[in-house]
This record gives sequence, structure tokens and C-alpha cells, in this order.
Amino acid sequence: AEHIGSPEESIKYLIKADRQLAAVEKLMEAEIPDRLEIAFFPCRAAEWDCLHSIYMAARQDKDCDAYCVPIPYYSLSPDGTWGESYEGNEDYPQDVQITGWNEYEFEVRKPDIIFIHDAKDGMGTDGRTDPRFYSDNLRGYTERLVYVPHYVLTDIKSDMRNGLERMRRSCAWPGIA
Repeated sequence: AEHIGSPEESIKYLIKADRQLAAVEKLMEAEIPDRLEIAFFPCRAAEWDCLHSIYMAARQDKDCDAYCVPIPYYSLSPDGTWGESYEGNEDYPQDVQITGWNEYEFEVRKPDIIFIHDAKDGMGTDGRTDPRFYSDNLRGYTERLVYVPHYVLTDIKSDMRNGLERMRRSCAWPGIA
């Protein structure tokens, strides 16, 4: 064993080490989250089924806070104008806890993961989400943006011109990167 001096000097080192350890623990608690925060941003309840099982798994994880935050959706009216719609509490299954889109401040909360099921970012001809929820904006406030399509692409053969075009469009939305 190495001699570090008198007992008084040893006590000083132990006290200093104890203070440094306490400071490190405090910093770790502040800087390293022990919980994962996940936000789900669906825009149409009819398409929620693609996110539901992921949401339920996150809700069951004791180290995770999961939020379902339905966002405004603008549909194209027959007269060519955009109409706003919002599907909230009554449109989702009862086992889904809804947080209002105007209550969940993702810019402040900066969730670890954000799930979306609309990646068109204003390029859709039938409807679009509020620009605040476009993928380019969301990417700046999360570690991971995940797109889960609300449809299944069937096998497409090379001679299926419409199918190939549909696949090309489905893979070229701004929110898919």
C-alpha cells in the first residue's frame, strides 16, 4: 500500500473524493435522462392502427413516457379550398390517452423519438398536415424521427406501370429519408 500521509491528510482526500462523486452523480441525473419520451403525431384516426401497437408497447414500458398527440389535418374540399379538421379524443380507441396538439410543446420537450404516419410535408393532393409538423421541422427537435406508413405496398411486378409509379411516389415523400 502506498502511504499518502497522515490520517488527517487521508481524511481530506476522502472528503474531496466524496464531494467530487456527489457532483458527478448530480450532473448525471441532470444530463442523462433515465426515461425515454416518445411522441406519436397521427393526423387521421382512421390511420392510427399502424401506430397503435407501437404506442401500446411504449405505454407498457415503465421507463418510457408515451404521448399520442393528434395533429391538425387540412383536407382539400371539392371547391379547391383547404378545410381544417382535427380528430381528437372521441375518434381514437379508449385505451389511447390523447394529449392536445396545442398542449404538447415538442419544441421545448424535445422527445427522444417522434412517430409520424404522414410524410408528404405539404405535397399531398388530397390533404396535408399543419406545416409545424412537417418532417424537416420535427427533425430539429428529436433524436429520431420514424415514419410508419399507414398502408401496405403489395408486390409490384415490373410490367405494372401504375404500381411502379405508386411505389416511386410512396418512397419519395419529404418525410422519408
